[in-house]
Amino acid sequence: MKIELCTDAFDDKTFRISITEAQDIESIMGGLCDILPISVRRDTCGYRVDSRPRKTEP
Repeated sequence: MKIELCTDAFDDKTFRISITEAQDIESIMGGLCDILPISVRRDTCGYRVDSRPRKTEP
């Protein structure tokens, strides 16, 4: 599966995740969106990961 990281916001970061065979890529990418400021889009080639603007306090 091709995953294209389209942001430089994480250039100085390292991420490690543990997955099981029972988990599918959709649930993994959704979980990453829950904990990181990213959005994930699926296209015909794989997944595209973009940074998501951080929410500012009013």
